[in-house]
Amino acid sequence: MRRVSKNEFNWFVDYCWMFYGTGQMYSLGASRSAVRAACRAVTHRKDIPFDGDTLDRESVCLLLESLGYSEISPMHHKTHLLKKDAALAAIATL
Repeated sequence: MRRVSKNEFNWFVDYCWMFYGTGQMYSLGASRSAVRAACRAVTHRKDIPFDGDTLDRESVCLLLESLGYSEISPMHHKTHLLKKDAALAAIATL
């Protein structure tokens, strides 16, 4: 497993946020902290190399979905975020 630089990690978080963050294209209702924690988990996987590409971004999506996040409409974001704080705590420990 190669070490991911801070700049590369932050770029990857921004990249994933553009897709899955609150109010974004394929919003999962995830807070930025949840997206960041999922990105951290994906960068530390040992089964596949991290490249910061579409495959890794989709791995972030799958991880968030496995924790109960799902695509939601913009009007339901605040309620959804309150319900998902426990999932953030779970991925933060990975």
